Amino acid sequence: MIRIGQVAEDRTAETPPMLRQKQHRLGPGPWPARSGRKRVLIENGDRAVRWAYAGILGEAGYDVESCGGPGDGDGEPVRCPLLEERRCLLVDGADVVVSTCDLAESRAILARLTSNGGPAVVFEAPEATFDRFRDVAGKSIALPVPVTGASLRAAVADAEASV
Repeated sequence: MIRIGQVAEDRTAETPPMLRQKQHRLGPGPWPARSGRKRVLIENGDRAVRWAYAGILGEAGYDVESCGGPGDGDGEPVRCPLLEERRCLLVDGADVVVSTCDLAESRAILARLTSNGGPAVVFEAPEATFDRFRDVAGKSIALPVPVTGASLRAAVADAEASV
């Protein structure tokens, strides 16, 4: 607890690694060394959803990183290397990417994720919305909303098996 007049100390080191958000990086090193576990990248503009999904998948035995997609800068635009440079080190290092239809650039992101033989893709969307993205969805696995822990784990496992 912080009392009036105290300065808050940095608690970043206390945050479990799977829950630390990675900012968009254009340089090397976004993923730690391979641990033998499958890697899942969660791309969602809602920080609370990213944390919840990271907790669920981390407990299920995955290494997890997260990304807020373009525009995830607390109201400030954030560069998206996948859109700007057609390559993202977080995506490149993932075995599965869990993305969402809620991002401003969801169609372009999904098209890039499914176009070049990269990681398996799980796409979170209501069924009617998923149908609207079908032309760019490729072999992505639909994750219907509302999402539950069981449906998230099942979709990621299905995506793993599809590769």
